[in-house]
Amino acid sequence: MNKEDTLIKRIVARNIRKYRTKSKLTQEKVAELADLSLNFYQRLELASQKDTPSLATLFKIAKVLRIKAAQLIAENRS
Repeated sequence: MNKEDTLIKRIVARNIRKYRTKSKLTQEKVAELADLSLNFYQRLELASQKDTPSLATLFKIAKVLRIKAAQLIAENRS
């Protein structure tokens, strides 16, 4: 995996975690509502080199978090 791919995974992981905590949801609840296994969801939040979320997965997570999917890939430092 190249550096750019790794950076993108880190951005997505950071954003998923940020919006989940803002929504006051547990990892378990987001995984359940997005119809994902808890283990897979946890690996996404950790930017696992093993897992890359599909667009469909990002949209499902965004729907649960009540945000736009684009917010999950936005590189903002806030």
